[in-house]
Amino acid sequence: MSDPVAVKEFQGFLVDGQIKINHDNVLELRKAFAVALERLEYRTGVHYVDLPTEELTSSEKKEFEQLLLIYQQLVDYGWYDIDHLTEFSIGGIARFIGQADKAKEHYLRALRISKEYESNTLNSLGNLAEYMGEPDEAERLYRQSLAIDIEIKDNDGRSRALHNLALIAEKRGDLNEAEILYRDSISCYSDIENPHSKAISLKYLGELLRKKGDTYEAEIMHRKAIQIYNWYFMTHELTDSWISLGLIEESRADHAEAIKCYNMSLSYARDTENREAELLAKKYLSNIGKNCGQFDKQNGC
Repeated sequence: MSDPVAVKEFQGFLVDGQIKINHDNVLELRKAFAVALERLEYRTGVHYVDLPTEELTSSEKKEFEQLLLIYQQLVDYGWYDIDHLTEFSIGGIARFIGQADKAKEHYLRALRISKEYESNTLNSLGNLAEYMGEPDEAERLYRQSLAIDIEIKDNDGRSRALHNLALIAEKRGDLNEAEILYRDSISCYSDIENPHSKAISLKYLGELLRKKGDTYEAEIMHRKAIQIYNWYFMTHELTDSWISLGLIEESRADHAEAIKCYNMSLSYARDTENREAELLAKKYLSNIGKNCGQFDKQNGC
């Protein structure tokens, strides 16, 4: 094991520089594993629609890898009772660090153990199929998930499945179908229960409408998303919508307003230390400056 103390909860189980599992410490190690899993699965966002976009640090990746290793050792020795929720979470962590085959193994095991969270697991298998370049399989799984959510009247699950089906349709170039699915997804979301996911669907719909040339409604969708993001202090999500609003204003030849939008995106990117978003905002500011001569040099672009 390259770093025996990657997971802080396991530090008390070191023997000669290695984590040792035996009958004397297994109960305490199982408790430590459960605590570590709860902490790390929150970082991956395995229970949400979108995976986090922040890049993993090397130390974080070591933590996830070690958690998977200890879990497998506990299971192999029969010292951990496998349950579907743990398998689902372990599958999500494996997917998050790029271990697609292992993620699929855990998701399928979760399905065999229990049908209680069947829709969530099918949705995650669909995400995994997309990641592995299998859009047809992903669509099949999303539709299975959608059928279950409709049957059990789970509006949040239904909206999630519709959002994912919209992404598939958009990627294959069927923009009209994607628009219908995004709108259906938004109509299912509750502002109170799942504002983050509703804002994401509004943002995606806004961007789709902008690409289709409907700048009027695209602006409405993006501003609705921004309103939700601001209300719930989701500042890390604001950069994309402000960029899109800037592009809309540019298409209307309102360069002054476009610059304001790009500067808003730049400000939020800096506040959240999102280097990629910061570079993108600077790029658009630089381009508009070259095109219309209204370049604000204080941004250092």
